[in-house]
Amino acid sequence: VKILEAIDEINHCGYIYGDIHLSRIFFDERDDVYLNFSNLVFSYADTYSDEAESICSMQANSYPIEFAEPSIIQGKQRVIDFQAQNFSLCSLLFYLFFGRYAYDGLLLDDHRYDGDDRDFSSPRHYIKFREYHKMPVFIFDNQDTRNELGVFDEEQQIIDLWQECPSELKKLFVSTLKRENAERTIHYDNPTPRIWLHCLDNIGWIESSEEV
Repeated sequence: VKILEAIDEINHCGYIYGDIHLSRIFFDERDDVYLNFSNLVFSYADTYSDEAESICSMQANSYPIEFAEPSIIQGKQRVIDFQAQNFSLCSLLFYLFFGRYAYDGLLLDDHRYDGDDRDFSSPRHYIKFREYHKMPVFIFDNQDTRNELGVFDEEQQIIDLWQECPSELKKLFVSTLKRENAERTIHYDNPTPRIWLHCLDNIGWIESSEEV
């Protein structure tokens, strides 16, 4: 909730935060959220300007790849815009809820290695996530099960969490993380921080004392 509120406030001020990654998010002793300084903060005006592709693009390896929108990593989308921010936010939320990356299923089995996925400096980590974004089939996509989870105990726990997940949350995850949306081959309208906050409030996951 604190992360969503912080990004929502940035959006309310007329900017998007395109650097969505756990290493950019900090909490103080009061649990207030601070987002790290980033060159990937752009105004709405910049993202819609004629110079958007030069102002709001990113250099290779200068963008947090784990939660990126696949269309950007694939080179199909050249501008980090509001939709890209919201996609990355959804991808981050999925990871926080389920402890699994949204496309880390059977299709990525050949790129598993013994090591820590949090080792962001590892070349193998980036090789893995380049492959990850080539076939962004959501692990819980009922229409395309090629990338579903297997039968390991750890994976069954994630499946159980998904089954227990409120349907309102599931709908937001599925509509955003499905391949057609991730690659922008269909009309896209990714949920904003405010939509996520309303969803969490509707399912009773936000205390009544908090404003949404």
